[in-house]
Amino acid sequence: MSQRRTAPAAERIQPLTRLVESTRSLMSAAGTTDVDVATLQEATNLLDQVTEMLGRQRRDRVHRIPITPTWTERAQRGEPVRMASLNPMRIPISLHVDGRRATARFLPSALFEGPPDCLHGGFAAALIDHLLGMLVSAQGIPGLTASLELRFRRPTALDIECEVGGEVRDVSGRKFLADAWIRQSGEVTVEATGLFVRPDGLELAADD
Repeated sequence: MSQRRTAPAAERIQPLTRLVESTRSLMSAAGTTDVDVATLQEATNLLDQVTEMLGRQRRDRVHRIPITPTWTERAQRGEPVRMASLNPMRIPISLHVDGRRATARFLPSALFEGPPDCLHGGFAAALIDHLLGMLVSAQGIPGLTASLELRFRRPTALDIECEVGGEVRDVSGRKFLADAWIRQSGEVTVEATGLFVRPDGLELAADD
């Protein structure tokens, strides 16, 4: 098995998760900082040193956790399963699965801004796509997104908690049809419909 497909050793998962969480905090701080120029230059030098340190030994892909029968069983029991904990470019949420339905909570921050004071539509699409992909995987037959149609009903404001949800509507062979939504302050802001298909020999990862 190539390095890109190998899950991190168990003892490395927690340190890697903390590193990614700190990286996300750094990204947010870098995007919103208002310190003086001298401090910006000092911080840049420090980050260059950290980048050199972490880059001394690299993989060809980011760390991922494979979807295994154990992961699926946990999800089907209703245990929260963490999504995107090892990739700083993704939006981390804890997914709760109840049969064919899944929900999660998400607080959109300044890091995900599109229109002023609103969640970027691309981040909304990625979040829904990831949630539906994990929901389909929790059914025991993971698949790839074949199509995803979004309808933006109203802006999703920053700094107000959202509920993200999805439900498998129909299963036909290797095809799954699912609906999803983002709800904020009791109102649906985004709706979506996704079609997922499992190709032969597909291997996926949970990012849990």
